[in-house]
This record gives sequence, C-alpha cells and structure tokens, in this order.
Amino acid sequence: MSNTPQHPTNPRRKYILLTLAALTVALSAGIIGVLLTEFLHLIENLISKTQQVPHLTPIMMATAGAISGICWWKLRQKNLPSTQDIITTRAQHYPFTRTTIDAFTQVFLVGAGASIGREAAPRQLAATIAHRLYHPQHFTPEERNFLTAAACGAALGAVYNTPYAGAAYTISIVSPTKKWSKILAALTISYLAVLIPRAIYGAAPYYQLPTYKLEYSSWIWVIGAILIGAILGTTFRIISQNIIQKIRKEHPRHWWKLPAQLCSLMLLTAAIATYQPNILGNGVLIIEQGLHHNITLSSFLILAITKPLLTLLSLRAGAAGGTLTPALATGASIGAYIALASRTPEQLPVFMLLGATSLLSASEASALFGALFTIELTHAPIELWAPLLMCSIGAEYLGKILNRHIQHNTWLNPPH
Repeated sequence: MSNTPQHPTNPRRKYILLTLAALTVALSAGIIGVLLTEFLHLIENLISKTQQVPHLTPIMMATAGAISGICWWKLRQKNLPSTQDIITTRAQHYPFTRTTIDAFTQVFLVGAGASIGREAAPRQLAATIAHRLYHPQHFTPEERNFLTAAACGAALGAVYNTPYAGAAYTISIVSPTKKWSKILAALTISYLAVLIPRAIYGAAPYYQLPTYKLEYSSWIWVIGAILIGAILGTTFRIISQNIIQKIRKEHPRHWWKLPAQLCSLMLLTAAIATYQPNILGNGVLIIEQGLHHNITLSSFLILAITKPLLTLLSLRAGAAGGTLTPALATGASIGAYIALASRTPEQLPVFMLLGATSLLSASEASALFGALFTIELTHAPIELWAPLLMCSIGAEYLGKILNRHIQHNTWLNPPH
C-alpha cells in the first residue's frame, strides 16, 4: 500500500477545501490575536498596580524574569522549531503544548516590562495551529506552507490592527510570487482575521497622530532617515539574528542560569525605568508619549541608545521574542531627537514616523511591510505616503548593500 499523499484532484473539491482552510486560518489568527492581547493587558495591569507600593515593581519584574527563565529552561531541553522551520516544513515535529507555553511566556515577559517585541508569539502560535490543521493528504506542501505563512501574517495583523501589513508580511516570507491569487488570498485572510479584534477593540489606529506640519525640512530628513535607518537597522538585524541563532543552539544544563540572567536583566530594566519609565515594554510607550511631546530632548537621545541595547541584552540573556516594535521605537526616538534638536517641534510626528519607517524597513528587510505597517498603525494621511515610501524603499535598498559588507565583519557576524 502506497504512503504517497493523495491530494484532491477534483477542482471543485480542491477550491472548497482551500476556501475552508483560509477561513479557518483567519478565524484562528484573529482569536490568537485577541487572546494574547488580553493576556498582555492583564500582566501590564498587574505590574502597574505595584507602582503604588515603593520598591515592589522591581521585585515583581525580577520575579517575572525568573519565572520566564525557568519556563524557557524547561522548554529548551528539547529543540523548539522556529516559525520559519514550521513554514518551510523543515521541522519534523511540532510540539503544540510547548510552543503555546513559549508564546505566552514571551508575552508575559513583555507585559512585565522587558524590552522585546511581542509579534513573534502570535506568529509562531498561529503557524503551529495552522500547520496542524491541514493533513498532507489534502494539501500539497506548497499549499500548506502558504496557509501557514498566511496564519503568521494574519496573526500579526490582528495584534496591531494592520491587515495590509499582515498580508505584506505573508508575501515576504513565502517564495517570491507574482500570482495575484496568492496576493489576494493573503489580503483576504489577513483582513478577515483583523475583523475579530476590531469587533472587540474597534478600528481606531494603534497610535493617534497629532497635528503636524509637512515642510521642506521634512524632505531633507528623508535622506538622513534613510542613511541612519539603513545603517542602524541592518546592524540591529544582523546582531539580533546572530544572538537568536546562538540561543537556539544552546541547551542550558543548569536550571538556575536562565532565571538568574533574566532576573538580572529585569532588574537592570527596572533601574533604567526609574529615570526613563518609557523604556518599559516593547516600545509602545516611547511612540505614544513621543508623538504627543511628552518626552524631552535628552530623554529621546537616551531612549534611542538604551532601547536597542536592552533589546539585544534581553535576547542574549535568553529571552525569546521579536524586534519589530523596539526597532520602530528606536527609529522614532532618533527622528524625534532630530526634530527637537533642529528646533522644529511642529514636525516631530513626521520626523518620528520617517525615522521609524526607515529603521523598521531595514531591520525587517522589507520596504513594503515597513511602509504599510507605519501607515496602518497611525492611519497616516495620504500626503505622508510619498515620504514614508521613499524612506522604506531607500532604507531597504541601502540596507541590503550594507548587509553584504557587514556580513564579512567577524565582530558582527562571528563564524559558527
């Protein structure tokens, strides 16, 4: 008896199966986005309540780091497949329970104040669920890979209310395609997934864009944003990827090592937060407060330096998570500092968005995703689209050129 998968040959049956699969992916991604968002809010509220009691917040943050370290020490006794492994089917086993615990641990640590992104958690959880739903007998490997990638993009879109950026992320991680059917499918799945959190939280932008002025100096800053964003974004991407790869290969033998490292990291974060409270979390506070002129010139400079450093230290200490929002916040801080230092505070929102888009596009190596993500997060008006697209395209292009040179630098990319 042959073990070869028997994929449906009836076109009508195949179409129905793919339609049902797409709807299931959208539904699961939307639900995952809501669950992880609610869990994040729960942890953030618990931590915020401790601020009423002196010295309790650092203790709670350190405890959260220790708990996360114990969880990851236990989880990493066996290999955990990455999201890319799941999408490309390189991994042979997909441990649903361990992957779920890993995802919630990431969000738990972000809610406690760690400087890592939370976008990796919904992506990996949605990818694992999607891949387990579809039997190889009913779908070709290419179809399963696309549905899994679509789940990643849809979950990302559901968390941040960015359906088009979610679709762009899907297209960026599957093999390059010019098939309009796949592009349309990615858009549909991502948009349907976002409808679920929108029914609960509404369709308001993630960040409220205040009054601003778009003047000639904004176009001059486009050039500066491209250069700074490409250099810092590419460097940040290479270093963070090397750290993540190294951590994935490590299997800590001593149960106390990860808890001790993450506990120390959270204490360091708490100490910095005493003077710069906006450093807490994945970077949302920096963007929220910065857009409304609630951060000083010197603070923007400190945040632009400490945010990426804390993110890299968090990853090196053993934390799992993303770098998306920290990169966005770092670019926004640089843009805000330039706006205030050049005595054009009325352009601060524009400078922040251009800096954020450039650094994000370079760090994610995707101009389309970087531009769409920033536009959707703020519901940026159409007059800002041209400079944002220029920043994203320029930063990605220059970043790819720099990447080829940086790869030869043994300090940034040490031999394995």
